[in-house]
Amino acid sequence: MADTGKKVVVLYQGTTFTTNAVIKTLKDSSYEISLINPPAEQLQNTTEDTRAMIIFIADFINDDYFMKYLSDKISKLNIKVILVGESTEFEKTAEYLDSKLIEQSFEKPFSVGKIMDAVKKIYQEEKEKNRKNILVVDDDKTFLKVVRSWLTEKYNVIPVTSGAQALQYLAQHKPDLILLDYEMPVLNGPTVLESIRSENNLKDIPVFFLTGVDEKTQVTAAIKLKPEGYLLKSFDRDKVLNAIENYFVNH
Repeated sequence: MADTGKKVVVLYQGTTFTTNAVIKTLKDSSYEISLINPPAEQLQNTTEDTRAMIIFIADFINDDYFMKYLSDKISKLNIKVILVGESTEFEKTAEYLDSKLIEQSFEKPFSVGKIMDAVKKIYQEEKEKNRKNILVVDDDKTFLKVVRSWLTEKYNVIPVTSGAQALQYLAQHKPDLILLDYEMPVLNGPTVLESIRSENNLKDIPVFFLTGVDEKTQVTAAIKLKPEGYLLKSFDRDKVLNAIENYFVNH
């Protein structure tokens, strides 16, 4: 089944063994392929979630209208381009396309494997760019290490071991979410949360309390401070990940 999160446009003019090889490899690797032949109107259906385009340069580079339309479409959607052709064709194409959007150029004969590597690189960079940043604050280094191992596959994790370190980090950065230990020495969780809520540029950061005590009085006290939620330290990996993912999906 194609992964609709990974769309690749293949622009070509006339099929060859090499273009067919690239198209087959993309399909076998679960990319969703959109095959485009000139005229320009075929580009209209290229959607915003398309991040990569492979252009097998052909006679269409001499069509000024088509190349301007292509350039405009690529720039508006911020699509990274992989060019396949001859060196002289690259020069002609560069007259129209934004050089910042040209990921790589491959002269013929080319390696299908290297083109696939270039496509993977585009989507890996996109994935990294869209990863959420989570600040985890806990004076228990063992627990901190465990939570970090749970989250790093999907999120960028910033671990700190005190409320003071958390506030120091927040003076320069704004994470997408904070997991905050309720009970810490010197600056405890409630004190840190109050400080966060008092800053206009930080007050909208979602905060989940971490608590090792499943007692009604402490849970009630935590809720009164109006965090986005609280997580018991006894929760397993799936419960923690589901709570975080559900928050991001719904907000």
